[in-house]
Amino acid sequence: MKVALILPPFTQLNTPYPSISYLKRKLNQLKGVEVSQRDLGIELALTIYSSGGISEIFEAIDTSQPLPEEAWQMLSQRRKYENTIDPVIAFLQGKDKTLATRIHRGSYLPIGPRLSRANTRPFGQMGIEDGAKYLATLYLEDIADLITTTIDEGFGFSRYQHHLATGPVFFAPI
Repeated sequence: MKVALILPPFTQLNTPYPSISYLKRKLNQLKGVEVSQRDLGIELALTIYSSGGISEIFEAIDTSQPLPEEAWQMLSQRRKYENTIDPVIAFLQGKDKTLATRIHRGSYLPIGPRLSRANTRPFGQMGIEDGAKYLATLYLEDIADLITTTIDEGFGFSRYQHHLATGPVFFAPI
């Protein structure tokens, strides 16, 4: 028997649920059970936060409509976003720690609204990697804000379209 355990997207990227890992471990102990596991939240995030995903985001932005000034600033840095996203994700995944110094210095990442207000002084010289992770996270949040203001107002890292579950739901339109 084959079993697929799947975590849905946008549950909580920074705090993955361990339930399917525990369940997978237990099912692996059974004879005749082949178990696979997928986290669609991570897969979706890695698709969105990739050079191809960033290109699609910029393509999807309708510039014929009024946009906030922050969106125009980010649009003007499109190529820099496309060129830096893959290395930044690799850095955040622990695959390229050499990027920490370049990120921490402040000239590597394109400057979005959140990043422009960043304060890395509390990290000091000893916390270069932590400071770089902080800046890289703000960089990702700037991109999320761009998506929210220009493409999908319900977009978010962990609460995508959460308003659907906060009030009465009517199925009449369906």
